Amino acid sequence: MVDRYGLLTTPQLIEAIVIGEMTPGPLFTVSTAVGYILGGFPGAVVATLAIFVPSFFLAMLLGRIMPAIKRSETATKVLKGLTAAVLGVMLAVAIEIGLRVIVDIPTAVLAAAALTTLIWTRVSAISLIPLAGLPGYLWVTLVGMTSRHGGDMADEPPVLGDIELAFMRIHILHHAAEHPIYGLRMRNELAEHGYDISVGTLYPTLHQLAEHGYLTSDERLVDGRRRRYYEATSEGRELLVRIQRKLSELTREALPSPPGG
Repeated sequence: MVDRYGLLTTPQLIEAIVIGEMTPGPLFTVSTAVGYILGGFPGAVVATLAIFVPSFFLAMLLGRIMPAIKRSETATKVLKGLTAAVLGVMLAVAIEIGLRVIVDIPTAVLAAAALTTLIWTRVSAISLIPLAGLPGYLWVTLVGMTSRHGGDMADEPPVLGDIELAFMRIHILHHAAEHPIYGLRMRNELAEHGYDISVGTLYPTLHQLAEHGYLTSDERLVDGRRRRYYEATSEGRELLVRIQRKLSELTREALPSPPGG
């Protein structure tokens, strides 16, 4: 949703997970929050039905044969293996999200405090959300250590962050006009120019450019893996030409002329 398709930003995904934790029922309610973010109330309804209805019918179909499955040693071993696999996936997702939300010392301290509290006390995760949110809000409000771009350029003034993001969009259009690009390659290309952009910012940016008609995208199978490629449309190429003209004019005015020039 974030890395491959760029439908959500990392903060939006985290908000959906928080909503899923706060509401009664299984964590599958995250899909309801995601559906609402993407498609409003109709999207929430469709996402909820899509995540719960198949499981409901599957449980009905398996209900009659579950006793036989439980008596089967082979089935028991398979279920144990699936349980281990699910736990592994949950741990991997927790680590992935943790690396994206723990971006500085305050967030690391909050995460460590929350984990310690969950392990050594009986406090529920729901209670920890406001308890951790309050010091986080005070830190952002009073100290001002926040980033508008999901952790990118966190120590830079907001205006500079906006300017650098605009330059990154120009880089993307430029390379997409030369040949098809994909996320990881574009991220490495931007890194060579000194831009530190997270996937939580890059993929929504690509998706936004495609949504406005400046890029077109398609999935391709490369080395057994599906990869989404982006290429500039005619509108994107025309926009790039206009931007290049404005940059040329800005360069002549803003940069000092070389000695003797």
